[in-house]
Amino acid sequence: MTSTTSISPPEQEDIPSAHLDILEKLRGDRLAKMMRYSWLSPQEAVIDLHLDPPLVFRRTIGPLIMSFASGLVVGFASLEERASVTLWVEADDREHRDWMAATIDDPDRHPIDARDPGYSESWLQELIGQQVESIFVLTRDPIGAKDGDLPREVGLLFGFANGQELILSHQLHEGSESFAIVRGDEIQNRWIVRGTEILDGRIITGAEIRDGRWKRLHKPYPIDMPYQDTHRTTPKVHQPR
Repeated sequence: MTSTTSISPPEQEDIPSAHLDILEKLRGDRLAKMMRYSWLSPQEAVIDLHLDPPLVFRRTIGPLIMSFASGLVVGFASLEERASVTLWVEADDREHRDWMAATIDDPDRHPIDARDPGYSESWLQELIGQQVESIFVLTRDPIGAKDGDLPREVGLLFGFANGQELILSHQLHEGSESFAIVRGDEIQNRWIVRGTEILDGRIITGAEIRDGRWKRLHKPYPIDMPYQDTHRTTPKVHQPR
């Protein structure tokens, strides 16, 4: 079980590379609960976003809150101005809650549980109780000059002990205008999306998504290079076909 006592002071919303300490604490922890806090009711999401009901949990508008067995509760969303997913700590244990803007208690939000039989999918329900084995920060190539200087940390991939992968994303699939949970095969093919794995706050290897599956690169990213220094300087590396 992962300890949460060393996260202090309260963390504010930021991109993954600014919160490597939080992500490192999640590796090895067990997922206890997942909730979306939607700006739309499930019924409104089906109509307004043109969704099949089981897709509401993944595709609605609003942050995701993940609770872990250790007591750590982390929120996830995205920021257009940084072209990145974001995260923050909602609680560091069961006694100190509400560090940010009371996401969980916001009366204008509609809570949707990943275990909801009507508005979620069975593979998401199966993640509850699973241990996080790996975490990748996903980046993409810039789209023209407008976002060349932005971090473009467009996703977080959580690998679980049961072999499933959870991808939290910013505009990675067709029709996505903001934060969403996606599968690898839903990521748009026009972008090369790379992943860098976090271990002790360092990059240990590189990967790319091809045909909806992860392919590890033969040439890993430099082991001695901290992640937050790489999003503008790391050269493209392609696995031989």
